Amino acid sequence: MNFHEQKPAALPDRHPFRKLLSGAGKIVRTSVELYIELLKVMIPVLFLVRLATEFGLVQLVSDWLSPLMSFIGLPSAMGLVWATTMIINPYAGAIVFLGLLPDYPLSGAQATVLGMLMLLAHSLPVEQRIVQRAGGGFFLLTALRIIGGYLLAYLMHKIYVSANLLQGPVQIHYLPLPTSDTGWLAWAIESSKTLAVIFFIILGLIVLIRLLDILGITKFLTSFLAPVLSFMGISKLACNMTLSGALLGLAFGGALIIKETQSGNLSPKDIFLSLAFLCLCHGIIEDSLFVMALGADISGVLFARVIFTLVIMFVLGKVIHAIPDAIFERYLFRTRY
Repeated sequence: MNFHEQKPAALPDRHPFRKLLSGAGKIVRTSVELYIELLKVMIPVLFLVRLATEFGLVQLVSDWLSPLMSFIGLPSAMGLVWATTMIINPYAGAIVFLGLLPDYPLSGAQATVLGMLMLLAHSLPVEQRIVQRAGGGFFLLTALRIIGGYLLAYLMHKIYVSANLLQGPVQIHYLPLPTSDTGWLAWAIESSKTLAVIFFIILGLIVLIRLLDILGITKFLTSFLAPVLSFMGISKLACNMTLSGALLGLAFGGALIIKETQSGNLSPKDIFLSLAFLCLCHGIIEDSLFVMALGADISGVLFARVIFTLVIMFVLGKVIHAIPDAIFERYLFRTRY
Protein backbone atom coordinates (compact mmCIF):
# COMPACT_ATOMS: atom_id res chain seq x y z
CA MET A 1 0.00 0.00 0.00
CA ASN A 2 1.55 3.33 -1.03
CA PHE A 3 1.20 6.64 0.82
CA HIS A 4 -1.98 7.67 -0.95
CA GLU A 5 -3.66 4.38 -0.16
CA GLN A 6 -3.06 4.54 3.55
CA LYS A 7 -6.08 5.14 5.70
CA PRO A 8 -5.86 7.98 8.17
CA ALA A 9 -5.16 6.74 11.65
CA ALA A 10 -8.07 7.04 14.08
CA LEU A 11 -7.76 9.67 16.76
CA PRO A 12 -6.65 8.11 20.04
CA ASP A 13 -9.25 8.09 22.79
CA ARG A 14 -7.25 10.55 24.88
CA HIS A 15 -6.58 12.99 22.03
CA PRO A 16 -6.46 16.54 23.49
CA PHE A 17 -8.97 17.92 20.98
CA ARG A 18 -11.42 15.12 21.70
CA LYS A 19 -11.03 15.67 25.43
CA LEU A 20 -11.64 19.39 24.93
CA LEU A 21 -14.82 18.75 22.96
CA SER A 22 -16.02 16.26 25.52
CA GLY A 23 -15.38 18.68 28.38
CA ALA A 24 -17.09 21.55 26.56
CA GLY A 25 -20.10 19.37 25.79
CA LYS A 26 -20.40 18.35 29.42
CA ILE A 27 -20.30 21.99 30.56
CA VAL A 28 -23.00 22.97 28.07
CA ARG A 29 -25.20 20.01 29.08
CA THR A 30 -24.79 20.86 32.75
CA SER A 31 -25.65 24.51 32.05
CA VAL A 32 -28.74 23.60 30.02
CA GLU A 33 -29.98 21.13 32.65
CA LEU A 34 -29.54 23.70 35.43
CA TYR A 35 -31.14 26.42 33.32
CA ILE A 36 -34.20 24.29 32.54
CA GLU A 37 -34.68 23.60 36.24
CA LEU A 38 -34.38 27.30 37.03
CA LEU A 39 -36.84 28.23 34.27
CA LYS A 40 -39.45 26.08 35.99
CA VAL A 41 -39.16 28.48 38.92
CA MET A 42 -38.29 31.78 37.25
CA ILE A 43 -41.10 31.88 34.66
CA PRO A 44 -43.92 31.48 37.22
CA VAL A 45 -42.17 34.03 39.46
CA LEU A 46 -42.05 36.50 36.56
CA PHE A 47 -45.79 36.22 36.03
CA LEU A 48 -46.56 36.42 39.73
CA VAL A 49 -44.50 39.60 40.12
CA ARG A 50 -46.22 41.14 37.10
CA LEU A 51 -49.65 40.28 38.51
CA ALA A 52 -48.66 41.46 41.98
CA THR A 53 -47.59 44.79 40.51
CA GLU A 54 -50.76 45.11 38.45
CA PHE A 55 -53.07 44.46 41.41
CA GLY A 56 -51.15 46.37 44.07
CA LEU A 57 -49.99 43.32 46.03
CA VAL A 58 -46.38 44.53 45.98
CA GLN A 59 -47.46 47.57 47.94
CA LEU A 60 -49.19 45.40 50.55
CA VAL A 61 -46.08 43.28 51.06
CA SER A 62 -43.95 46.43 51.06
CA ASP A 63 -46.01 47.98 53.84
CA TRP A 64 -45.59 44.87 55.97
CA LEU A 65 -41.81 44.66 55.48
CA SER A 66 -41.20 48.39 55.45
CA PRO A 67 -39.71 48.68 58.99
CA LEU A 68 -37.14 45.96 58.31
CA MET A 69 -36.12 47.35 54.93
CA SER A 70 -35.96 51.00 55.97
CA PHE A 71 -33.61 50.13 58.84
CA ILE A 72 -31.00 48.98 56.29
CA GLY A 73 -31.71 51.75 53.79
CA LEU A 74 -33.74 49.80 51.23
CA PRO A 75 -37.11 50.55 49.62
CA SER A 76 -39.78 48.51 51.35
CA ALA A 77 -40.63 46.68 48.09
CA MET A 78 -37.20 45.01 48.17
CA GLY A 79 -38.47 42.92 51.07
CA LEU A 80 -40.29 40.89 48.42
CA VAL A 81 -36.92 40.11 46.81
CA TRP A 82 -35.48 38.97 50.14
CA ALA A 83 -38.53 36.81 50.96
CA THR A 84 -38.51 35.18 47.51
CA THR A 85 -34.79 34.47 47.77
CA MET A 86 -35.14 32.89 51.20
CA ILE A 87 -38.03 30.66 50.19
CA ILE A 88 -36.96 29.72 46.65
CA ASN A 89 -33.43 30.65 45.48
CA PRO A 90 -31.28 33.63 44.41
CA TYR A 91 -32.29 33.27 40.74
CA ALA A 92 -35.96 33.65 41.60
CA GLY A 93 -35.06 36.58 43.84
CA ALA A 94 -33.13 38.13 40.96
CA ILE A 95 -36.17 37.91 38.70
CA VAL A 96 -38.26 39.72 41.33
CA PHE A 97 -35.50 42.31 41.73
CA LEU A 98 -35.27 42.98 37.99
CA GLY A 99 -39.04 43.25 37.75
CA LEU A 100 -39.22 45.81 40.57
CA LEU A 101 -36.11 47.83 39.76
CA PRO A 102 -37.68 50.13 37.13
CA ASP A 103 -40.24 51.30 39.72
CA TYR A 104 -37.90 51.20 42.72
CA PRO A 105 -34.43 52.36 41.54
CA LEU A 106 -31.48 51.64 43.83
CA SER A 107 -28.01 53.04 44.37
CA GLY A 108 -24.95 50.83 44.07
CA ALA A 109 -24.75 50.68 47.87
CA GLN A 110 -28.39 49.60 48.16
CA ALA A 111 -27.92 46.89 45.53
CA THR A 112 -24.89 45.62 47.46
CA VAL A 113 -26.80 45.59 50.75
CA LEU A 114 -29.63 43.66 49.10
CA GLY A 115 -27.08 41.29 47.55
CA MET A 116 -25.68 40.47 50.99
CA LEU A 117 -29.16 39.62 52.24
CA MET A 118 -29.61 37.30 49.25
CA LEU A 119 -26.23 35.62 49.69
CA LEU A 120 -26.51 34.80 53.37
CA ALA A 121 -30.13 33.65 53.43
CA HIS A 122 -31.43 31.84 50.37
CA SER A 123 -33.00 28.49 49.44
CA LEU A 124 -33.68 27.89 53.13
CA PRO A 125 -36.18 24.99 52.88
CA VAL A 126 -33.74 22.97 50.74
CA GLU A 127 -30.35 23.97 52.12
CA GLN A 128 -31.34 23.92 55.77
CA ARG A 129 -32.75 20.44 55.34
CA ILE A 130 -29.26 19.38 54.24
CA VAL A 131 -27.84 21.09 57.32
CA GLN A 132 -30.39 19.29 59.48
CA ARG A 133 -29.52 15.90 58.01
CA ALA A 134 -25.86 16.51 58.82
CA GLY A 135 -26.76 17.12 62.47
CA GLY A 136 -27.11 20.88 62.75
CA GLY A 137 -30.16 22.36 64.41
CA PHE A 138 -32.58 23.55 61.72
CA PHE A 139 -33.97 26.57 63.56
CA LEU A 140 -30.72 27.66 65.19
CA LEU A 141 -28.63 27.65 62.01
CA THR A 142 -31.49 29.10 59.95
CA ALA A 143 -31.68 31.96 62.44
CA LEU A 144 -27.91 32.36 62.12
CA ARG A 145 -28.29 32.90 58.38
CA ILE A 146 -31.23 35.31 58.54
CA ILE A 147 -30.04 37.36 61.51
CA GLY A 148 -26.43 37.24 60.35
CA GLY A 149 -27.39 38.44 56.89
CA TYR A 150 -29.48 41.25 58.27
CA LEU A 151 -26.74 42.32 60.69
CA LEU A 152 -24.14 42.39 57.90
CA ALA A 153 -26.52 44.35 55.66
CA TYR A 154 -27.07 46.90 58.45
CA LEU A 155 -23.35 47.32 59.13
CA MET A 156 -22.49 47.77 55.44
CA HIS A 157 -25.40 50.18 54.96
CA LYS A 158 -23.97 52.36 57.73
CA ILE A 159 -20.45 52.14 56.30
CA TYR A 160 -21.54 53.02 52.77
CA VAL A 161 -23.61 55.99 53.93
CA SER A 162 -20.99 57.30 56.37
CA ALA A 163 -18.18 57.03 53.81
CA ASN A 164 -20.40 58.22 50.93
CA LEU A 165 -19.54 55.11 48.91
CA LEU A 166 -21.49 53.66 45.95
CA GLN A 167 -24.19 56.32 46.22
CA GLY A 168 -24.69 56.65 42.46
CA PRO A 169 -27.40 54.71 40.56
CA VAL A 170 -26.80 50.97 40.34
CA GLN A 171 -25.24 49.89 37.06
CA ILE A 172 -26.50 46.66 35.46
CA HIS A 173 -24.71 46.15 32.17
CA TYR A 174 -25.65 42.63 31.16
CA LEU A 175 -29.30 42.14 32.02
CA PRO A 176 -32.13 43.90 30.15
CA LEU A 177 -34.75 45.12 32.60
CA PRO A 178 -38.43 44.18 32.17
CA THR A 179 -40.74 47.11 32.86
CA SER A 180 -44.11 47.10 34.55
CA ASP A 181 -45.61 50.08 32.70
CA THR A 182 -45.66 48.44 29.26
CA GLY A 183 -48.24 46.16 27.70
CA TRP A 184 -48.12 42.44 28.25
CA LEU A 185 -46.53 41.69 24.86
CA ALA A 186 -43.66 44.18 25.34
CA TRP A 187 -43.21 42.93 28.90
CA ALA A 188 -43.04 39.31 27.68
CA ILE A 189 -40.40 40.18 25.05
CA GLU A 190 -38.24 42.07 27.54
CA SER A 191 -38.59 39.30 30.13
CA SER A 192 -37.57 36.69 27.55
CA LYS A 193 -34.42 38.68 26.82
CA THR A 194 -33.62 38.77 30.53
CA LEU A 195 -34.09 35.00 30.86
CA ALA A 196 -31.89 34.39 27.81
CA VAL A 197 -29.05 36.46 29.24
CA ILE A 198 -29.28 34.58 32.56
CA PHE A 199 -28.48 31.36 30.69
CA PHE A 200 -25.18 32.80 29.45
CA ILE A 201 -24.38 34.05 32.95
CA ILE A 202 -24.91 30.50 34.27
CA LEU A 203 -22.77 29.07 31.47
CA GLY A 204 -20.00 31.57 32.19
CA LEU A 205 -20.04 30.77 35.89
CA ILE A 206 -19.76 27.04 35.28
CA VAL A 207 -16.89 27.58 32.83
CA LEU A 208 -15.10 29.78 35.35
CA ILE A 209 -15.47 27.28 38.18
CA ARG A 210 -14.15 24.52 35.90
CA LEU A 211 -11.15 26.65 34.89
CA LEU A 212 -10.34 27.44 38.50
CA ASP A 213 -10.38 23.72 39.23
CA ILE A 214 -8.17 22.86 36.22
CA LEU A 215 -5.67 25.60 37.04
CA GLY A 216 -5.44 24.41 40.63
CA ILE A 217 -6.71 27.68 42.06
CA THR A 218 -9.49 25.97 44.00
CA LYS A 219 -6.97 23.60 45.59
CA PHE A 220 -4.65 26.52 46.38
CA LEU A 221 -7.44 28.49 48.08
CA THR A 222 -8.35 25.43 50.12
CA SER A 223 -4.76 25.00 51.32
CA PHE A 224 -4.37 28.72 51.96
CA LEU A 225 -7.52 29.05 54.07
CA ALA A 226 -7.21 25.80 56.03
CA PRO A 227 -5.08 27.39 58.83
CA VAL A 228 -7.72 30.11 59.22
CA LEU A 229 -10.44 27.52 59.83
CA SER A 230 -8.21 25.68 62.29
CA PHE A 231 -7.78 28.95 64.19
CA MET A 232 -11.57 29.15 64.51
CA GLY A 233 -11.72 25.70 66.10
CA ILE A 234 -12.55 23.58 63.04
CA SER A 235 -10.33 20.49 62.94
CA LYS A 236 -7.99 19.75 60.03
CA LEU A 237 -10.13 16.76 59.04
CA ALA A 238 -13.16 19.01 58.59
CA CYS A 239 -11.31 21.87 56.88
CA ASN A 240 -11.24 20.42 53.36
CA MET A 241 -14.95 19.65 53.36
CA THR A 242 -15.82 23.03 54.80
CA LEU A 243 -13.74 24.89 52.23
CA SER A 244 -15.11 22.77 49.39
CA GLY A 245 -18.59 23.84 50.39
CA ALA A 246 -17.48 27.45 50.82
CA LEU A 247 -16.15 27.51 47.26
CA LEU A 248 -18.69 25.27 45.52
CA GLY A 249 -21.90 25.51 47.55
CA LEU A 250 -23.65 24.36 50.70
CA ALA A 251 -25.29 21.38 49.03
CA PHE A 252 -21.90 20.01 47.96
CA GLY A 253 -20.18 20.69 51.27
CA GLY A 254 -23.19 19.49 53.23
CA ALA A 255 -23.23 16.19 51.33
CA LEU A 256 -19.57 15.61 52.24
CA ILE A 257 -20.27 16.40 55.89
CA ILE A 258 -23.26 14.03 55.94
CA LYS A 259 -21.01 11.27 54.61
CA GLU A 260 -18.39 11.93 57.28
CA THR A 261 -21.08 12.15 59.95
CA GLN A 262 -22.27 8.68 59.04
CA SER A 263 -18.72 7.35 59.14
CA GLY A 264 -18.15 8.77 62.61
CA ASN A 265 -14.85 10.46 61.66
CA LEU A 266 -15.91 13.94 62.80
CA SER A 267 -16.83 15.10 66.28
CA PRO A 268 -20.25 16.72 66.77
CA LYS A 269 -18.64 20.11 67.46
CA ASP A 270 -16.58 19.87 64.26
CA ILE A 271 -19.73 19.14 62.29
CA PHE A 272 -21.67 21.98 63.90
CA LEU A 273 -18.93 24.56 63.30
CA SER A 274 -18.44 23.42 59.71
CA LEU A 275 -22.15 23.73 59.05
CA ALA A 276 -22.28 27.16 60.72
CA PHE A 277 -19.42 28.34 58.51
CA LEU A 278 -21.18 27.06 55.38
CA CYS A 279 -24.44 28.71 56.41
CA LEU A 280 -22.71 32.08 56.49
CA CYS A 281 -20.31 31.70 53.60
CA HIS A 282 -20.80 29.25 50.73
CA GLY A 283 -20.71 29.43 46.96
CA ILE A 284 -18.11 32.20 47.28
CA ILE A 285 -17.32 32.18 43.56
CA GLU A 286 -20.58 31.41 41.80
CA ASP A 287 -23.02 33.20 44.11
CA SER A 288 -20.85 36.30 44.47
CA LEU A 289 -20.41 36.70 40.71
CA PHE A 290 -24.12 36.22 40.08
CA VAL A 291 -25.11 38.90 42.61
CA MET A 292 -22.44 41.20 41.18
CA ALA A 293 -24.15 40.82 37.79
CA LEU A 294 -27.17 42.41 39.50
CA GLY A 295 -25.13 45.50 40.33
CA ALA A 296 -23.76 44.57 43.77
CA ASP A 297 -20.19 45.58 44.60
CA ILE A 298 -17.41 43.12 45.41
CA SER A 299 -16.59 45.06 48.59
CA GLY A 300 -19.79 43.79 50.20
CA VAL A 301 -20.70 40.51 48.55
CA LEU A 302 -17.20 39.03 48.82
CA PHE A 303 -14.79 40.90 51.08
CA ALA A 304 -17.24 42.01 53.78
CA ARG A 305 -19.02 38.65 53.76
CA VAL A 306 -15.78 36.68 54.24
CA ILE A 307 -14.51 39.00 56.98
CA PHE A 308 -17.89 38.95 58.74
CA THR A 309 -17.97 35.15 58.62
CA LEU A 310 -14.46 34.85 60.05
CA VAL A 311 -15.29 37.17 62.96
CA ILE A 312 -18.59 35.43 63.76
CA MET A 313 -16.99 31.98 63.49
CA PHE A 314 -14.08 32.94 65.75
CA VAL A 315 -16.54 33.97 68.48
CA LEU A 316 -18.86 31.02 67.85
CA GLY A 317 -15.94 28.57 67.94
CA LYS A 318 -14.87 29.84 71.36
CA VAL A 319 -18.43 29.55 72.67
CA ILE A 320 -19.07 26.06 71.27
CA HIS A 321 -15.81 24.61 72.58
CA ALA A 322 -16.56 26.07 76.02
CA ILE A 323 -19.89 24.23 76.23
CA PRO A 324 -19.66 20.78 77.90
CA ASP A 325 -20.05 17.97 75.36
CA ALA A 326 -23.09 16.49 77.09
CA ILE A 327 -25.00 19.78 77.01
CA PHE A 328 -23.92 20.53 73.45
CA GLU A 329 -25.03 17.14 72.11
CA ARG A 330 -28.32 17.35 73.95
CA TYR A 331 -29.44 20.81 72.84
CA LEU A 332 -27.43 21.85 69.79
CA PHE A 333 -26.70 18.71 67.82
CA ARG A 334 -28.78 15.86 66.46
CA THR A 335 -27.57 13.03 64.26
CA ARG A 336 -30.01 12.31 61.44
CA TYR A 337 -29.46 9.99 58.49
